[in-house]
This record gives sequence, structure tokens and C-alpha cells, in this order.
Amino acid sequence: MVSFEAGGLRILHLFPEPFSGYTSLSFFFTNLLEYYTPRVNDGELVFPIYLPKDFRAPFVDPLTATGPAVLEIFSNPEQYTGASLPVIGEFISPAEIVQQFTEVTGKKAVYTSAYTREDLLHYSLTLPRSKGC
Repeated sequence: MVSFEAGGLRILHLFPEPFSGYTSLSFFFTNLLEYYTPRVNDGELVFPIYLPKDFRAPFVDPLTATGPAVLEIFSNPEQYTGASLPVIGEFISPAEIVQQFTEVTGKKAVYTSAYTREDLLHYSLTLPRSKGC
């Protein structure tokens, strides 16, 4: 074990140098609600999603998947030193996400595209709009 001081804190290295492992998280489920907020239209929840309707993509819940992935790296440093550990919850399409939302909540929901540039600018709350875009 090696220790050193940094910013007044004593840092302990439990693994021999150099030890590094990386996690590579897939699309975050949480981003769907944070960046593309569903809207109510005629009693339906409209989900603008940045992927084509039937495109199956790797998604993950970053709140529950990150810890176990990092624990795996720390528990097996000889296996993961210098490696990248992809973290994927499931492959799912936007249409399936919206369908599962309806099944779980009982609320009617529909997919709408936020995939094209025009759709992205229309549905995104965080991108600035300017004459140059």
C-alpha cells in the first residue's frame, strides 16, 4: 500500500501502480426524462426520443449499474487493469420504452421523433436557438 497527501487528505493506494480500469456506460435511461421531457398532448404523454423508433440501442440505469461495475473492477484488478468494462442494462428500442411505460403506469404514451436536426431543436429544452443554427 502506498499513501500520499493531496489537498490535506491522506490518499491510500491499495493497488500497485499502475492500476486503472474503466467503465463505459451505454445510453442513460435517465437522459430520456432529463433532456427530452415528455409533453401532454390531447391526454397522451408524448415522448420525444433522439433515436429512430425501432432502433434497438444499449441502455443502462446509471444510478444502479455503476456501483456493481466499479466493484467488479476493484475486486478483480488483475483482470481489468488497462481494460474497459462496458456496462449495458438491456438493448431496447424507443417504441419498446414507450410501450413498457404504458404497461407499467397505465398512462397512454406515444413516441415522437427527436432524431432529425429539426426535431431535436423543437423538443430540446437545453439547446440555444440562434439564427446561425
